[in-house]
Amino acid sequence: MSHFHAVVWIDHTQAKVFHFNAQDADKLTLYAHHPKLAEKHHLDEHFFHDIAKSVSDAGEVLITGPAQTKMALVKHIARHDPQLLSRIADFESADHPTDGKMISNIRCTPIMKSANVTLNKMAKSESQMVIFANSA
Repeated sequence: MSHFHAVVWIDHTQAKVFHFNAQDADKLTLYAHHPKLAEKHHLDEHFFHDIAKSVSDAGEVLITGPAQTKMALVKHIARHDPQLLSRIADFESADHPTDGKMISNIRCTPIMKSANVTLNKMAKSESQMVIFANSA
């Protein structure tokens, strides 16, 4: 079954990737290659690459999660997979919802917005990302 939408929930240790449509959802869990380094604000580029690859066939992607890791993923995509950047519909903060709660919330909310929202948020968050990247 085809899944146009994807949601990534990410923190520094794992990413839950959901591909879904109105009737069905598939889940993939990816784990950071070096979670101890991520705790010290080192970026796990291999982890981000695996996540980007897992959503490369999605038409629209929402990236969620606590803290700064979601922004680091968006920045990684902008640098290494720029063709995917236009398919990121939005990114937003989210705590640690259950899988079922995440899917039901996403299906009930019009999450997929213009890619311009993502680019504007990236510009506003640029100073935070520079601080995050330089603290490595």
